[in-house]
Amino acid sequence: MCLKCAVELHIPDAILSHVMVSTVSELSAALSIPPSKTRCLCVLMRLLSHEGAFRISCQMPFGKTLWDLAGDQPEFNGLFNKGMASDCRVVMDVVTHIGGSSFHGITTLVDVGGGTGKTVAALVEAFPELLCTVFDLPHVANTAPKIPGAEFIGGDMFVGVPPADTILL
Repeated sequence: MCLKCAVELHIPDAILSHVMVSTVSELSAALSIPPSKTRCLCVLMRLLSHEGAFRISCQMPFGKTLWDLAGDQPEFNGLFNKGMASDCRVVMDVVTHIGGSSFHGITTLVDVGGGTGKTVAALVEAFPELLCTVFDLPHVANTAPKIPGAEFIGGDMFVGVPPADTILL
């Protein structure tokens, strides 16, 4: 549906005809999308970028994807993982306290793209009976801190994901 929406909005045409379009706001203006809908366009572009329909902006200046760059540069990898985990505690407090009943009956969980395991750490703390796996790229899994009750596995989610009752993306 996202790709269909992008085609109907003529996003690829706008990107190709405006070589210097670099922000969602500029793309929104080029497509005559009302400012009140710019946030929706941003979400759409993130989804499409994540799925590979559009390359993320760091690929052009560095000639690599964000994930390759993080794999090659440990300092950048650390900063990226720290940023991704920054709001985890607040979010997981809400998830475990308000939505905690959703985890009852689940025995195994894989957090795909789980980074340094902050989400899994909160889940294991709230639900000690839950067996958790953090599945991320090898350079992330190999450098993540150990978490009691959690296993880290390196791999490629496009090739396969470890089996579990529940997969968290």
